[in-house]
Amino acid sequence: MARRTGLAAAYLRLVRPSTAMSHIDDLAASINEAQELRESQLALPRLLSGEAMFLAMKRAMDELVSRAPQDHDVLIQIGDLTITEARFIEPHTFLFEGFDQHGHRTGIVCHFTQVEVHIAYRPKRSADRMVSRVIQGFSPDDAQV
Repeated sequence: MARRTGLAAAYLRLVRPSTAMSHIDDLAASINEAQELRESQLALPRLLSGEAMFLAMKRAMDELVSRAPQDHDVLIQIGDLTITEARFIEPHTFLFEGFDQHGHRTGIVCHFTQVEVHIAYRPKRSADRMVSRVIQGFSPDDAQV
């Protein structure tokens, strides 16, 4: 019986450290998984937001305004519409207002994944410019819809 007890004790000494290490490794893996899950949950709202699209559009507009000659209009175009005002309604909606090719006032509401804009400059059409040199309304809109 003493021999069995001695063997059992020797076995436990050999097994326990690896078992304890196994538990520690499992715990560390669980902690890493929990941290990765938390980080992905924090990143998800940014990925599902139109803020990056809004900032890219604003940056493109600002760069073209700084490069365009003074006697040119800087325009945002979506399809055949000329946009005079762009609003970002957090977290993912854009509201564009402007004119169609016939001069009718028009608006577009769309999800940020559907936005495809063209920013261009062209010579002024008349003394009163079609749109102002710096397009107003390029700011996040907190308005409740």
